[in-house]
Amino acid sequence: MIKKIFGENFDNIPINETEETIKIDSALSKLEAIEAIKKNKPECPPEILESLELVNVKYLGFDGSLHEGQILVHHELQNDIIDLFHFARSINFPIESVIPISKFDDEDELSMSVNNSSGFNFRTIINQTIISLHGYGFAIDLNPLLNPVLEYPKLESGEEDIAAEMVVTQPKNGNYDVSQNGTLYKNEEEYHPVVKFLQDRGWVWGGDWTSFKDYQHFQKPLLTEVYLSNLQKYLENGEITQEQFESMKARAKVV
Repeated sequence: MIKKIFGENFDNIPINETEETIKIDSALSKLEAIEAIKKNKPECPPEILESLELVNVKYLGFDGSLHEGQILVHHELQNDIIDLFHFARSINFPIESVIPISKFDDEDELSMSVNNSSGFNFRTIINQTIISLHGYGFAIDLNPLLNPVLEYPKLESGEEDIAAEMVVTQPKNGNYDVSQNGTLYKNEEEYHPVVKFLQDRGWVWGGDWTSFKDYQHFQKPLLTEVYLSNLQKYLENGEITQEQFESMKARAKVV
């Protein structure tokens, strides 16, 4: 039974937290994490880097041991992240690793292929110039190998075959099997507890999307000055419509 769903007091956390039992997956300083981004992604604006927080988290690994890792997110979201990992441990939800993507040379596919969970990744949306929500620290991916991206296969014409079943596209070695522990899902009756936990905090789950499924992905955009400024720039450049601008602005949380 969870005593306090949105705080740090949880029952059933299964492992004693001692230095001897904790396996360290990532132990960067914030300076090291930021400097790695500057090296790998020199185009990342300094105002975005200044908004990030490196959050230390503990989680139950698939080996049954307690692990400690780190995730970069926007500083306004760090409490959500801390509470999420407390909750995940309280229900014995396993997580493979949590390591900033800069340790993978900012290669998203490489990080996903080894089931690494991560947050900030400065990149644009595929085939667009618009910065991904990961590029602001507004999104996280959990157990991506088990919770991959699924899309409709393409016809010879290049159009999606919406009559067919969706297939795994990212990571290429991903597999979606809801019977596998660590997998996120929605069945006919309810959402997975981790999904529900984040939804109750205002996060959107990619598993709810209809044109494709991104089961690993959670996002909570914030109406920061840099985010709003970029939306206005995309609108002025014709990269988004007025309707898209209003929709994206409305979905962002006021900070």
